Amino acid sequence: MTMLGDRIAKNARHLRKWGRRQGFCCLRLYNHDIPEYPLTIDDYQGRALVTLSEGASWSAELEQEMVTLLDLKEIVVKNRAPREGTQLQPEQSFVVEEHGMKFEVNLHGHHDTGLFLDHRLTRAWLRQQAAGAEVLNLFCYTGSFSVAAALGGAARVTSVDLSNTYLDWAGRNFILNGLPHRPHLFVQADVLQWLPHALDAQQRYDMVICDPPTFSNSKRMKQTFDLQKLHLSLLTGLKRLLRPGGQLIFSCNDTRFRLDPALAFQEITGRTQSEDFRRGGGHRCWLLDTKGRSPDLATPAIPRRPPGHPS
Repeated sequence: MTMLGDRIAKNARHLRKWGRRQGFCCLRLYNHDIPEYPLTIDDYQGRALVTLSEGASWSAELEQEMVTLLDLKEIVVKNRAPREGTQLQPEQSFVVEEHGMKFEVNLHGHHDTGLFLDHRLTRAWLRQQAAGAEVLNLFCYTGSFSVAAALGGAARVTSVDLSNTYLDWAGRNFILNGLPHRPHLFVQADVLQWLPHALDAQQRYDMVICDPPTFSNSKRMKQTFDLQKLHLSLLTGLKRLLRPGGQLIFSCNDTRFRLDPALAFQEITGRTQSEDFRRGGGHRCWLLDTKGRSPDLATPAIPRRPPGHPS
C-alpha cells in the first residue's frame, strides 16, 4: 500500500462510519494531507471525485488502488482549473442523500458537482431555522440551500441565479424531495441587476443566503463580478431587504477575501464547517442577525468531530 493509500484508508474508515451514523455519505476523505500528494478526494456515496492541484501526479496504478481501498463504483479525476465549454451529460447524474435530503449530483463535465459538501452544517442549520420564514437564496446554484429551507417549512423560498441550467437543476432537486414549485420562486437574473429592483419594490425577507462566486466575467452580466470589490455595496443592499429580526448568511470560498470592517457581521466559519474540511479547502461564513443571536450549529444530531478521526 502506498503512503497516500494508507492515509486515505485511515480517513475513510473513521469518516464513513461517522457520516453513516449522522445520516450522510458524501465526505471529503483527503485534503492535501501529505505534501507530496497535493490533491483532494471527495466521496459521493461510493463514487469518488479526485481533484488534482498544480504539481500533482496521478497514475492508473494509483487509481486502481483507490478503487480497491474505497470499494468505489466510479472514480473521476479532474484538474483544479475548470474546463471551458464542457457540457454536462444528464444521464451521468445520480442522487445522494444528506440528513434525509436528496440532491442530484454529477461528477462529469463541470468543475463543481452540484453539491458543496463543506456547507453540510449550514444546510442543516438553515433547515432548523426556516419554519414560516420568507427566504431568499442568491447565487443559488443548484438550490441545496433552497431545498433545506423549504423542507424546514419556509413559507416561500426565492432562488435567484444567472444560469437557467442551474435553476432547472434546482427545480429537479425540489422534485426529488417531494417539494412543490409553488409558492416557491425560481428567478433567472443577474443578482447585481436584480437587487435594485427588489429594493425599489420594497421586497422583504426573514432570511437571506448569499454564497457568490469569487470572480465572474460571464458575458451575460453587465459588469465583471469581483467579490472583494463589490461585496460592501452588495451586502449593504441585502441588509435593507431584511425584515426586523431577520438574518443574513454570507459565505465565500476565497481564503484571501477580507470582509469590509464597516459591515457588522459575525464570522461563524468554525460553526458551519464540518470536520472533514477543517484542514482547509472549504468556505468562510459570516452572519448578520438583526436580533444579535449567536447561532448554535453544533447540534447533538450533527457532532462536529467524528470519534476517533485521525489528526
